[in-house]
Amino acid sequence: WTSSEMLGSLAFMKPRLGELEGISLQSFVQDSLDLIRFWDIVYHAPKGFDTQLTRSNFVDDDWPELRMPSTHKDWSFAPFEGMIWMRKSFDLKANSLGCDFEIFLGKPEMNYSVFFNGVEICNTVWNARLMHNYKIPKELLRSGKNTVTIRMAALWGGGGFGSLPEDMFLTNGLVKIALAGMWKYNIGLEPQIPAIMNYQYYPSLVYNAMIHPLEPYNVRGFLWYQGEANDTASVHYQSLFPCLINDWRIRWQQGMLPFIFVQLPNYMSAHELPTESNWAAMREAQAMALALPSTAMVCTIDLGDALTIHPLRKTEVGLRLAWAALRGVYGKNVLASGPSFVGFSIQDNLARVKFNCAASGLRTTDSAELTGFSVAGADGKFYWAKAHIEGDTVVLCADEVSAPVSVRYNWADNPSGKLSDSSGLPALPFRTDK
Repeated sequence: WTSSEMLGSLAFMKPRLGELEGISLQSFVQDSLDLIRFWDIVYHAPKGFDTQLTRSNFVDDDWPELRMPSTHKDWSFAPFEGMIWMRKSFDLKANSLGCDFEIFLGKPEMNYSVFFNGVEICNTVWNARLMHNYKIPKELLRSGKNTVTIRMAALWGGGGFGSLPEDMFLTNGLVKIALAGMWKYNIGLEPQIPAIMNYQYYPSLVYNAMIHPLEPYNVRGFLWYQGEANDTASVHYQSLFPCLINDWRIRWQQGMLPFIFVQLPNYMSAHELPTESNWAAMREAQAMALALPSTAMVCTIDLGDALTIHPLRKTEVGLRLAWAALRGVYGKNVLASGPSFVGFSIQDNLARVKFNCAASGLRTTDSAELTGFSVAGADGKFYWAKAHIEGDTVVLCADEVSAPVSVRYNWADNPSGKLSDSSGLPALPFRTDK
């Protein structure tokens, strides 16, 4: 997204820019052809597979077993990229066949198709769909053995089901069949997916193709949502992100064009104890860009989902971006940000954290106990803090810390804190230790 000229000003990017040597037009052509083949495999099973592999009487005795729900990172045969077929058989009694069933799959992690007793129920559905439950017509049910077959793509390190065991089942309202447990699987049935070079990850190539052609056009500003791919390199992002903002402003030659960006949302499993977090460090790196003029940040720490990297509440993300633009660019009197950290002081075993509120009155969005704060002493070990609100200040203490030195709020992949004010917008995550 940034030009090679600007990236060349960063010492740590010079070796990466060297990767561009040897890339030619033919490289892109071949990669494009490979990508066509890639998606053809994902969307089209080999002829006959959808009828042969999905029958309840298909012999899968030599297929190994895999526990579901589980995701790609849990599989013993990972890393794997390709198509995986999975089968689960169960018995139904004759008195259960009088009405339709419904299958619930919880949260698939990738594109999938479902078959029941050899009949297609859904075809190449993506994980972004809000619900993953489907009607099983009673005409497909059989007394005795029945089989659910799933064809799923395992791509980009994802695949499988990120569901809870109780979220995978079949039911007709009276009978409930659990689908969690051991499934038969096979990863060697379909052609190998070609390796894609992913040139979009090479420095400056996305800029060349998608940003440079737009530079002749006038714009009012930029909205930016990105950061997940940099989650393990937040230190570099502290330089890369301002570099991008400055680069675009220079290229457009329209002065300090407004740049509004989205801070990473909550994601992945919550931790029982305070811990370090790549995603928290990335949020901090993003916030550092606010030091540049005409920038604004939208906090989405309350809009994410533990099981999907793509937040489902996209309308709310868009609204917050709109509010930030209305306030910062168009001068409208709208609330666009929740409470932000101002400073803290220590009084005996208490830490007093002061916030700046555009709206009135600190509060929690769920009126429950205030969580998400942790404190550490001189040893740097953090413990969850008891917290209560006093005006624009949150007072903290932890039994394990007699002399607090550092404070953190919502410093986690998927934090629990719901501090807000009358705007209903979340308080920004922070830490006082660096």
